[in-house]
Amino acid sequence: MYAKSYDENGTFISLSSHPQRKPRPFQVGAREHMLCSECEGRLSVYEAYSADLLRSIDAIPYQGQKGAEVEYDYHRFKLFGLSLLWRSHVSRLHDYQRFSVGPLAEDMRRMLLADDPGSARMCPFTAARFVGSEAAQHTIHVPVNLKLNGQHVVFFPAFGYQWLFVTSRRSHSIPDSWPLVGFTDKLVVPFEPTTDARFMAWLKSKMTPDLLN
Repeated sequence: MYAKSYDENGTFISLSSHPQRKPRPFQVGAREHMLCSECEGRLSVYEAYSADLLRSIDAIPYQGQKGAEVEYDYHRFKLFGLSLLWRSHVSRLHDYQRFSVGPLAEDMRRMLLADDPGSARMCPFTAARFVGSEAAQHTIHVPVNLKLNGQHVVFFPAFGYQWLFVTSRRSHSIPDSWPLVGFTDKLVVPFEPTTDARFMAWLKSKMTPDLLN
């Protein structure tokens, strides 16, 4: 997920609102020793597939269309999404300390262990592709809990996409018209036209007040 954030030297700059955590360069993303080799191998199957899928979507030229519909493997892409959210929840890295999905994390852990993506309405998500903003392509932000149309959601911009996970227990009430993974036979990827200035203003509006101090 950090790939687009790297500069020509393979590094990226980490920014934090914490007064004692100054901007500093990183290599190969934010890392920690979290999983055993067996579980790393399990998740790498979902990661490799999803990386290729996202690159194929990136290759679709934007010509003013609202989005794209592509063939995909629900099983692997859904479990990739769940693995992102679950790892963010259990991470001990400083930037992720305030993020939590509560009891839903245990459901996701069991699904990942069982190689079971569950139904489309179990922790559904969407990934909208930003177009027109170079800043959006190079920015990754830790997940943020929000509410949208009465639903608890997690907002997570990364890899030039806006990821949105529905974490409400009552997600069965989500309208079928929402472009969520598994709601249709093909993967629906909305395109979000923006500019650098609009993207940064939008990103700021999603941050919690303490992150802006």
